[in-house]
Amino acid sequence: MKITASEFISKAEGLKQSEISTRQRLEQIISERSSVRSEIQTQGYKLESLMTELENLKNSSSEDNDNSSQISSVMARINEVKREISDLKQRDNELERDQREVQGELNRIEQQEQQTLADIQDSATRANQNIQLVSSFGGDYGNVASTAAGGFQQSLGQLSQAAAILGGSVASGAAGGGAGARAGRTGGAPAGASRNFYEAANDQRNASKPSALGSRGGSSRPVSDDDLQSNVDSFSFDDDKPKKKGGLGRRSSGNDFETHPETLDKVNVEKVGEFAPSINTNQDGWIKLGEEFADGGNKTTWDDLKDEPFTGNASNDSKGGLFSAVFGGTNKKDNSDKITQDDYSDIDVNKVRDKVISGNSKFEDLSRAEFEALENKDPMLASQIQTDYAVRTTPPDDLNSMRKNLELTNNHSMRVIDQNMSVNKSIVKDLSTEKTYDVYPNPLGRISHMDGKQGNNRYGFQETCGMASAAKGVNDYFGSKVTNESRVTDYAVRTNHCTINRDLYGNVKTYDSGYTNEGDVKSFYNANGIKADAYVNASVPSENVIAERLKNGDVVSLAVNHDLMWNWDDAMAFDPKNIDSERYRNDKSYKQEVKKFMAMQNGGVFRADHFVNVSNAVYDHDSGSLAGFIVSDTGNGTTKFIDKEYLVRAYNGLGNIGVSARGCVIAGGKLE
Repeated sequence: MKITASEFISKAEGLKQSEISTRQRLEQIISERSSVRSEIQTQGYKLESLMTELENLKNSSSEDNDNSSQISSVMARINEVKREISDLKQRDNELERDQREVQGELNRIEQQEQQTLADIQDSATRANQNIQLVSSFGGDYGNVASTAAGGFQQSLGQLSQAAAILGGSVASGAAGGGAGARAGRTGGAPAGASRNFYEAANDQRNASKPSALGSRGGSSRPVSDDDLQSNVDSFSFDDDKPKKKGGLGRRSSGNDFETHPETLDKVNVEKVGEFAPSINTNQDGWIKLGEEFADGGNKTTWDDLKDEPFTGNASNDSKGGLFSAVFGGTNKKDNSDKITQDDYSDIDVNKVRDKVISGNSKFEDLSRAEFEALENKDPMLASQIQTDYAVRTTPPDDLNSMRKNLELTNNHSMRVIDQNMSVNKSIVKDLSTEKTYDVYPNPLGRISHMDGKQGNNRYGFQETCGMASAAKGVNDYFGSKVTNESRVTDYAVRTNHCTINRDLYGNVKTYDSGYTNEGDVKSFYNANGIKADAYVNASVPSENVIAERLKNGDVVSLAVNHDLMWNWDDAMAFDPKNIDSERYRNDKSYKQEVKKFMAMQNGGVFRADHFVNVSNAVYDHDSGSLAGFIVSDTGNGTTKFIDKEYLVRAYNGLGNIGVSARGCVIAGGKLE
């Protein structure tokens, strides 16, 4: 039976829904099995400890020391643990059978999807042939041919949409300009497709793709935008490892269908959000202006606010503009959910843009209306001229006036000992060990750019490590505070370079919004006029390459696993024999911590889930060998000197520790 183009869409959506549902079942089984096996391991350690305790009691037992009651108690506990282990192993066997069955079902669905894609391609080829045929008609048949061609073109669009839902595309020769591109988070859904369904479906598909570990010394070539998106699409995570969800904010293929990423074109303007207070120490000049205009006053002028272009986004008033587009509510300009070109109908935005590109107009030459129109038309260019203005008007870091003791969280004994201060390099001495290091570039200015924990944005988004680390990287590169997390987050929201998650009622989940990936972070640097290279998986550079780039004055946003970064030393110091059995049974957080420590001790693959800012390379002054790095982590608000092996383990894997979904963005040089 022949299937129409529109029916292909329904079939594709049905298959994708089945795939998503089956993947979720598979992931639930894998997650439960991981917990069961981890519990078996923990109970095994507990049994070993009890057996040791029993042996000691038996050895110390005598006529004078009758501890038979203690021995009986321990034996009873041993039997209880053995029964629990037996039950757990039985459950593991059941889950293994379920996993095989569901995996087989998923394989069958994927085969159906591939066959459907082949059928779609055949239909698209026939439609294209029909278009070519009717286009040759003329004369009295011209109108009929034109109508027929329009129908075939519509069919091609629907076929392209159906293919994209299944994560594929129709050949360009078949669909002309309407072919659906390979699905990806930064690419748009085909016309007419449900963007939410489209993104969530492909996130589910991508979440199961394997990610090879690769070698630490792998190729360091920067990937192209197409390669980058392809690699970002294929990020996977290890379901057998614990995942921290709060305060991190690195985005890859998700597996939460109910809270899939939202986009500005799907905002429900009927849902009124609450204005999230910012804890940023800088006053947002644009918010101030919006409040005063709302009060009917005009005490602050556009020209006054140009003195602080980096503190906020020019086109966003206190509860309107872009904020309203995200959270709902009323926009003071036009009562719509987004700022549009119509708001500036009297502005020739193309002329403004041409003047800026040619260099005839700078930020300070524009009126507020002109800047807002430009920002709506070309957000990246608008951001670039804002940063350019800030660079030209903000004093550079005064290294000579700064305290020579490095403000490091984990070492208060590091001190700059240079007599003549240089931006490019500094000699630092650890007063507690008398060891001396060469640090590139000078660390004083870069350390001073750390603004504490992430979340300093007017939306209240918490998963903003990508924005916060990039903002610090921009300031590090220019040697002064020319931007901040709030402004980078505004740009990310405006250009769809971060995820906005919502609950079932459509309310923004600020604690779970702001995730980014390498492509997003690269865009943040570009939006501040800095060239950037994004690396993922096998292309990530070695620690020595990163150090050389830092020596050249570049800046680095690095993807790491947060547990390996934050908890490795505690995990290595943890002794399973000291597990508090009573607390383990009753305290969930303690139980999770024990499991986390044991996972790191046993080794395995951990997913890179967090961006940090790597600001300086540290070399041993005597030997010249790379000793480590200075790393600012907005997830916990720390700046630390971290030895080379420690960072490599969290970023690229070391020994029995592997890292999946690896990534790195290195920025440096003027963007032409």
